[in-house]
Amino acid sequence: MIPFISSEQKQTELPFPGLIDALRTAFQEQDHADANGDTSLANVGGWPLTLGQTAARSALASSYLSRANSRRLLIIGTGELTVDMALAHSAVRSIEQVSVWGRTAEEIEQTLLAIRAAGLPEHIQLTAAGDLHEALISVDIVCAIGAKQSPLIEAASVCPGTHVDLIGGSQLDMREADDDLMRDATIFLDTLAGDLLQPIATGLIAVGSVQGELADLACGRHAGRINSWQVTVFKSAGTALHAPL
Repeated sequence: MIPFISSEQKQTELPFPGLIDALRTAFQEQDHADANGDTSLANVGGWPLTLGQTAARSALASSYLSRANSRRLLIIGTGELTVDMALAHSAVRSIEQVSVWGRTAEEIEQTLLAIRAAGLPEHIQLTAAGDLHEALISVDIVCAIGAKQSPLIEAASVCPGTHVDLIGGSQLDMREADDDLMRDATIFLDTLAGDLLQPIATGLIAVGSVQGELADLACGRHAGRINSWQVTVFKSAGTALHAPL
């Protein structure tokens, strides 16, 4: 958390003028005065920051694992994180089309409106995905958000060269991708979670088959994607090491 800072400290000890105002804007902070009239900066809205850093983590992985010429992004899920994922992935690749698949047409439409309102450039087409299989076979990057007990992404629907971004599903019984996909893909992660725990528990894949962590990509210890036809997976369930607060 941001430490308590008195009114005088705000003026005399912070190295960057305007830092306090910037923090208030970024974290949607609200002032509250104590009995001495000092102002606390501990009232920080952390949820928007969590959404942002989760999306940034996936986008960083994509910059190493998706094909450089990726143009089409499919997001499976219509929760709050969908908006951040659309913006983040579009920032690291020259995305031309973002498709969203969800449970109802109304939820998809509301999500598409929210993505555009959040600042997705007008030249990027926004579409509602209908049949999930048809949507999967025609995209370059798939981002699955949520916690499901039966996988929605089947290997048979994923074309060679696709990058699959799996978010959430932290419990053993949660899956987003099927066993065939997890067995055949080149896998990176930040946390061992459901999509990996189940196939590891059944002996389908070994822990040693995981190629590395996000840090290995960022630090150059692994090159990431090595050809245009391999299917890559980034499994992210979050870790406290990534939490800025």
